Amino acid sequence: MNLTRTKRGAALLVFMVGSCLTLLIFFSLGRLQYEQHREQLQHLSDAYARRIEMTAGYMLRKPKIITELVRMNPNDLHWFPRVAAVLQDDPAVLSFQLVRGGKVLAGYPADYKRWTLDDPAISAALPVLQKLAAANTSGVLYGPIFLKDGTCGLLGLDPIYFYTKQSRFEYWGDSFFLLRLPDALQMADDQPLLDAGYAYRISGVTGPDGESPVLAASAAPLGDNPVTSAIHVANGQWVLEASPVSGWMHLRGLFWELGVGMAVSVLLAALVYMFFMLREKQQGTTPGAAPVKKELHPQERGSQPSLLEVVAERCQAAPGHFLLCYLDLNHFQQVNDTYGRGVGDTLMQAVFDRLRGVLKEEDSLLRAGGDEFVAMLEPEAGEGWKNRVEQLDQAMRRMFVLADGKTCIDVSVSIGCAVYPQNAIRAEELVRLAAERMRENKERFAHN
Repeated sequence: MNLTRTKRGAALLVFMVGSCLTLLIFFSLGRLQYEQHREQLQHLSDAYARRIEMTAGYMLRKPKIITELVRMNPNDLHWFPRVAAVLQDDPAVLSFQLVRGGKVLAGYPADYKRWTLDDPAISAALPVLQKLAAANTSGVLYGPIFLKDGTCGLLGLDPIYFYTKQSRFEYWGDSFFLLRLPDALQMADDQPLLDAGYAYRISGVTGPDGESPVLAASAAPLGDNPVTSAIHVANGQWVLEASPVSGWMHLRGLFWELGVGMAVSVLLAALVYMFFMLREKQQGTTPGAAPVKKELHPQERGSQPSLLEVVAERCQAAPGHFLLCYLDLNHFQQVNDTYGRGVGDTLMQAVFDRLRGVLKEEDSLLRAGGDEFVAMLEPEAGEGWKNRVEQLDQAMRRMFVLADGKTCIDVSVSIGCAVYPQNAIRAEELVRLAAERMRENKERFAHN
C-alpha cells in the first residue's frame, strides 16, 4: 500500500464513521422528538379528557335538581317551567322533560314536543337509558342519537325513586334532558388542543349494542398513531383520540441537522486527506510503515516511486541476487539542532551525491526518509560486496564542506545489509531485515 491509498482510505474511513454517527444521531433525535411529541400531546389530551368529565358531571346535575324537587312534591309540578328555564343556561340544552309510565308529564321549552317520545330515536333510546339507570341507580348519558329533524343529540336521564314507609325504594319515573352535539362539549374547551396544532375525535358512550359512534371531532382529520385518553362518564366510558395535524416528526429540522452532520463528515474527511498530503510532502517513509514517494536519482524526481515499490520491482526483475544496504546517519539530529533545517537539507543532498559517487552505474540509491538511505548493489565476485560496503562507510567518514566553504560537518553512517533471495524473497521482509541490522550497528556505535 502506498501513501496515496492510505490517505484515501483514511479519508473514506473518517467519512464513513462520521456518516454512521450522523445517521445514528439523526434517528436517535427523531425517536426522541417522537417520544417527546407524544408525551406532550398525552398531557394535553388527558387534561381535555378531565374537562369533558367535569362537563358531563355538570350536565347530569341538572336533571338531578329536577329529581329532588319532584321528590319533595310529586303531585305538584307547577314549578317545572320556571326551574327548567333557569337550568337552560346553556344553548346546547334542547329540552327538559318528566316522563312517567311512558307519558310526558311536563316539558320545557314550549317547543319541547319536537323532541318527545314521538321521535323514533328518542323512543328507542329511552328504554335503553332506563335499563342503564336501573342498573346504576343513578343518572346516565347516552348518545349520540340522530333525531328526525337532523339534530345530533345526547340524552341524559336521572331515575326518580321514593323511599316508602316499608323501607324500600319505589320507582316513580324519569327526569331526562336532550343536548345538542357537539355544542354540549363546548364547556370543556378544546381550544388549547387546537391551538397546539392537534386534531381529535371523541367516540361515543359504551352501550349494550357495543357501538362506538363519534360524539365530536375537530375539523382536521385524525392522523396515524393517535394517543388515547379515557373519559369516564356516568354509565360507561368515552374515548378521546388525538394526533398532530402536521405529523409527528418535524422533518425539515431533522433533515437540516442531517445535512449539517454530513457536511461535517465531508469536512473531516477532507482535513484527514490534506493532513496525509502534507505528511507526504514533508516526511519520508520508515521501514514497516506506509511507504512514501522518495527519490531514486536526482534526474528521476518526476516519477518518485515508493521505496517498497522499487525494491519489489527489483526483486521481481532480478535474474540473480543483489545486496540491499540500509544506511542511517549518526547524530544527524544534532546537525539540525546546531545549524538549522536548511543546513540539514543541504547536508542530505551532499550525502546523497557522495553515496551516488561511490556506487556503480548499475546500482540504485533511494532516500528512505529523513536521514536514511537504501542502496541496492548488483552482484559482485568474491568479496566485492564487502569492499563496496567498506567504501560506503569510509566515504561517509570524510568531512563534509558545504557550498559556503565555511560550514564543515563530520558525520558517520550505520549500515545494515540483507541479500536477495538468500535472506528474504519479499521486498518488505528484505527491507525490514536490513533495517534491523542497521539499528543493531547503530546501537553498537552509540555504546562505543
